Amino acid sequence: MKNLFKNLALKLILLTVILILLSGISSAVSLRELSVEEVIEIKLYENPSTGYRWHLNESAAENLQLLKEEYEPLTSDSESEESEAESSRQLVGQGGIKSWTFRGLEAGYQLLTFELARSGDEAKKTLKYLVLVE
Repeated sequence: MKNLFKNLALKLILLTVILILLSGISSAVSLRELSVEEVIEIKLYENPSTGYRWHLNESAAENLQLLKEEYEPLTSDSESEESEAESSRQLVGQGGIKSWTFRGLEAGYQLLTFELARSGDEAKKTLKYLVLVE
């Protein structure tokens, strides 16, 4: 019976992904699977100096818990014998990695939508992650 439920759930998820793709709303859709209490991290490149930033569209998340959201700028590693603080410095205008860390709370699925946009503007790019918690 458990396999029957799992197969039915996977078919429903696949159908949801197809409908999202056909709607033309999203430029990319990805399917991620994790178990209850497992942690998943989603990383996206972002360059705040352009004004564009990634935003997670919050929805009623019953299956996932957002543990952490952070931005880590890219750094330059100098070949000279400078101190570590001086050799790893942020490159101006270089950008970095925006990441979100989630934990699976209970079995089910959650659609995460990330939008790349300037403040007050419409999204330039949208990414959707369908997360299946088993």
